[in-house]
Amino acid sequence: MILVDTSVLLAAANRDEREHEACAQLVQTHRGALLVSPLVAAEVCYMLASRSGPEREAQFLDDFGRGVVILARLSAGDTDRMAALVRQYADLELGGTDASVIALAERLRLREVATLDHRHFRTVRPAHCDTFELLPE
Repeated sequence: MILVDTSVLLAAANRDEREHEACAQLVQTHRGALLVSPLVAAEVCYMLASRSGPEREAQFLDDFGRGVVILARLSAGDTDRMAALVRQYADLELGGTDASVIALAERLRLREVATLDHRHFRTVRPAHCDTFELLPE
């Protein structure tokens, strides 16, 4: 199972993105579950709707029903950790969505994160490991 950030899902959906091929291949061929924070899902829905229209947003939502993507549940502990991360990395402007991915990774003890946001995910020091393994490679 890997956690998937907004950037990978948007690049996979948009053929004009520079990283489209790598992201689409990762999303289509990864053997484990693709886990998405509810904040990532909301961000992707908003961006797909505003950039590509409601049909593309609906197609993304269909992926949940087909089991292609799994929606994670945030716990109270996760939201406490998110707030701590946003405060700790205020100078980095980490934000709640990325903090939710990190909090989930820590709770689930996942090292693999699918993201193009290397600035945030290489800088943050997760509590459960030294660094994240960022995909696609």
